[in-house]
Amino acid sequence: MVRRAIATSVKRLFDNEAGALAGREAEAVHQARVAVRRLRSHLRTFRPLVDRDWSAPLRQELAWLGTELGAVRDLDVFFARLRSDAQRAGGAADPNVKAVFANVRADRARARARLSSAMRSDRYRQLRDALERAARSPRLTLAARMTAREALIPIVRKAWKRLRSAVRGLAPRQSVPALHRVRILAKRCRYAAESAIPLEPKRAEAFAQAAALVQDALGEFNDAEQACRALRRLRKKPGLALAANALLALESESTARARSMWPSAWRALDDKRLRTWL
Repeated sequence: MVRRAIATSVKRLFDNEAGALAGREAEAVHQARVAVRRLRSHLRTFRPLVDRDWSAPLRQELAWLGTELGAVRDLDVFFARLRSDAQRAGGAADPNVKAVFANVRADRARARARLSSAMRSDRYRQLRDALERAARSPRLTLAARMTAREALIPIVRKAWKRLRSAVRGLAPRQSVPALHRVRILAKRCRYAAESAIPLEPKRAEAFAQAAALVQDALGEFNDAEQACRALRRLRKKPGLALAANALLALESESTARARSMWPSAWRALDDKRLRTWL
């Protein structure tokens, strides 16, 4: 089951490799980044079951690739948000807004060039070879000789407890870093639960889907917050202040809306009936 989880994500990366390398296909970049995130999460989640000397360098190289993919993906998301905001406000044709768009496109072109260079490098080829080997035969520990149920259910339970502890420790006015941490833990909890679906097809899948809703809700908050930060930087550039401030007002509304909505997704996940299998 560990091999299955790793191999599935490796295949996802390789299936989207050409599109990500070209840099023109936003969805391919997104899927490749998701695959890298899942792989890093699997290697972390399955830490008791995989050899650390083997997995640590692999996670480090995946972090490098994830950074390069993320630079492009984040700008894709940012540009899509700005375009939606401008259309909603009826300002897509405004020359000042178009100037902001052009600035973001230029940043995206530079990020795309760096990604293309990274994915054509010897470093990526070596990582690719390592991932092929990992998909075929991950280096496991003695603990991996346990049955899947004995090994994986406690791992999912631990991921859940870490997430629940983080949520319970939130201040009344949650900080952005604290919510970002909850989002990461929700993602890890989701991936761990998804790896256990062959053991508990209905219950693990329902739990994973509820965790995904928490992740998505906090992802919307994170995207809006990142857009606000980027727009604050853009408004310092000559000729962009007016449009950047107008778009910033819209993204600030999105941030507040997303902050108010994620608790309902959390309450659904926190339902004890979803955890009877843990």
